[in-house]
Amino acid sequence: MKGIWQKYMFAFIATPIALAFSVVTWFYNKPLALFELLMLVAVCFAYVLHTYVEDVNIVSRIKKIARELDTETGSILDSVPFPCVSFDAYGEIIWFNKEFSACFFEGGKSAANNITHILGVENGDWLEAEDFTVRTEDGRQYVCYYSKSEDKDGNIFYIIYMIDDTENVDIKEKYRASRPSIILVNVDNPDDIRQNFKEGECGAIFGRIEEIIIKWADKFNSVCRRLSTGKFLVIAEEKNLEAMIEDKFRLLEYVRNLSYADKKINATLSIGIGKEDELIDSNEAAKAAMDMAQGRGGDQVAIKNGTDYTFFGGVSAGAERSNKVRARIVATSFKELILNCENVMIMGHRYADLDAFGSAMGVLKIVRHLKKPVNIVVDKQTALAKPLIKKFEEAGNENFIVSVDKAGYMVTENTLLVIVDTHKPDFTESPVLLEKAGRVVVIDHHRKSVNHIENAVLFFHASYASSASEMVTEIAQYIDDVPIIDSLTAEALLSGIVLDTRNFILRTGVRTFQAAAYLRSRAADTVEVKKLFSNDMELFKHRNMVVDSAFNYKGCAISVADMITEDIRLITSQAADELLNIDGVKASFVLFELDGMINISTRSFGEMNVQVVMEKFGGGGHHTMAAAQIDGGDIDDVVDMLKEEIDKYFDET
Repeated sequence: MKGIWQKYMFAFIATPIALAFSVVTWFYNKPLALFELLMLVAVCFAYVLHTYVEDVNIVSRIKKIARELDTETGSILDSVPFPCVSFDAYGEIIWFNKEFSACFFEGGKSAANNITHILGVENGDWLEAEDFTVRTEDGRQYVCYYSKSEDKDGNIFYIIYMIDDTENVDIKEKYRASRPSIILVNVDNPDDIRQNFKEGECGAIFGRIEEIIIKWADKFNSVCRRLSTGKFLVIAEEKNLEAMIEDKFRLLEYVRNLSYADKKINATLSIGIGKEDELIDSNEAAKAAMDMAQGRGGDQVAIKNGTDYTFFGGVSAGAERSNKVRARIVATSFKELILNCENVMIMGHRYADLDAFGSAMGVLKIVRHLKKPVNIVVDKQTALAKPLIKKFEEAGNENFIVSVDKAGYMVTENTLLVIVDTHKPDFTESPVLLEKAGRVVVIDHHRKSVNHIENAVLFFHASYASSASEMVTEIAQYIDDVPIIDSLTAEALLSGIVLDTRNFILRTGVRTFQAAAYLRSRAADTVEVKKLFSNDMELFKHRNMVVDSAFNYKGCAISVADMITEDIRLITSQAADELLNIDGVKASFVLFELDGMINISTRSFGEMNVQVVMEKFGGGGHHTMAAAQIDGGDIDDVVDMLKEEIDKYFDET
């Protein structure tokens, strides 16, 4: 019955419909109804006759091909020790040998007579490649090759030869599972542990951390060796690394929660893992992954496989380094680069805020002190630091600001381009300018991203720092023996610190207050700094509208800014800050649409790492401040996607 239905499907469907029309016509025009009935019978008869003739022709062709295969060719194929099957251009099976029968027909494995149903491939798919793979129900895998033939009458048929590849697949899988990966494990803050505990206690603490790491490695049948205090090398097979990934590297949590004598140690680990075909390449990849993990603030795992990175953890803020040796070294190298260049161009990120432009002003003051030509590249129309830019120009410095277009003519191979407050090429004010510059210096505090600027001759990156302004302030103190920061620059740098710390609430360490104290000593007026954050009445109203439209989702305030204003970026960033003042809100997410792009501005108090969430949308930032842009789409769909990523974040942490 199934075969009849498939063969005469058109007749079974069309006949009742046509008959129904004839019955309706009978009540209005009986002669016409009789004519319709006669035509219906004639069409059905012609259709059935045509189908029957086609079936006879197909059967005839199949029998003819089968007779040819039953001769010498068939005998040869029947004796080969691997499955063979022949079928026509429609996929209908003509002939098969006993090995093929044993694979697919014995024991009632298959009742189908079409090759597409038996092998599980679409008709004609084998024509697109020299071979294809088929896996049988009993788990065996075959590599299939085909040949095309033609009988004397021009009828085409195919023969597939199936080579058992199960053993090779098993060997390949065992090789993949046993391939070694290099795992580097470093304690992020050994200096802090030594400062907070006595020498004897430190020995016990580091011994306890070593014991936890070794037990963790033993749990996954891996080899662990201590390289030095707080640094370990682990070699794990691929199958064991997969088990670690499934376990979500709980080693981070074990060390993070470690205490000594009822006192929290606050130790964290950075883990860099390299997965390459060659062991030496895996070692280099592990080093790069370690740099990435530490550059993102530590307390996380970075896995490098080729050019791809995978991250786990990262729920803690970066640990502050109290030693300023690196800042001194950077200042010395930076000074030498400035003195040996033709001119200096300073550039921050797009939509420059107070930290980006403030740190740019700090670098400008350093370069001017060293008597080199210098300019700041900024788009004044889109910048968020308009009050600071206006104040800078009113002080007689308008000639130091140039547009992106004008800067393109000023950059040469001997130009030193200084990037502040970002390390991602596509986030800079002008990626084209970045490509044209001969030498590049990067000064940034955001957590390191995969697509960072790679050709920098000096990459000063400190994710533990509060802001780029804090980093520039430290550099300025070591450029010369005499102070070089004036009151206007000091206020600009202080405004950048105030912005990114939210009035010294977040990411503030000892060095943050030291930088602020130095700027205050350089005549930074805190009242003038406060004025840079003032808003007009209209902007204040819009910000409150965004806050009012927010809703709570699992402790996260989400709001969509549905308004058209040139200050939308400033409004949404301030609204995101304001939403954190609501009780029970761990993080805030404000979405808005601009120029065909859906933007997300997000903030947190540190309990939730918003950078991890924004990276899922191709963005980035810092532990407590991040953003992302999505090209096109519907903003309601993005809100749903955001909820899913929030769910994943809480599930993984």
